[in-house]
Amino acid sequence: MDRDGNGRVSDVIKGMEWAIDNQIQVLNMSFGDSKYNAALEHATGKAHQKGIILVGSAGNDGERGGTIDYPARFPWVLSVGAVDRDMKRASFSSKGGRIDIMAPGVDIRSA
Repeated sequence: MDRDGNGRVSDVIKGMEWAIDNQIQVLNMSFGDSKYNAALEHATGKAHQKGIILVGSAGNDGERGGTIDYPARFPWVLSVGAVDRDMKRASFSSKGGRIDIMAPGVDIRSA
């Protein structure tokens, strides 16, 4: 992804192929799109079949009523929504469908 968080699915797929070739065990996919992509479905399915744990952001469209983004919407990807300090769903966190786990997502300090 570039500094604005934009990127191509083909680059993501190349990264997944590298992860498979290098026996990576967990892939964090903190990106998403509301549009289905068959190539992304195939790549995540292949990584899953190789035993890689796939974790994906549910998305940031909750204030607009958005549902879970891809790739988190695929059944073999653990979808993660965001909670605030009070352990309530963050207003921006996508909702609906299947969210597997919620994690802190508001005011997180980072390097």
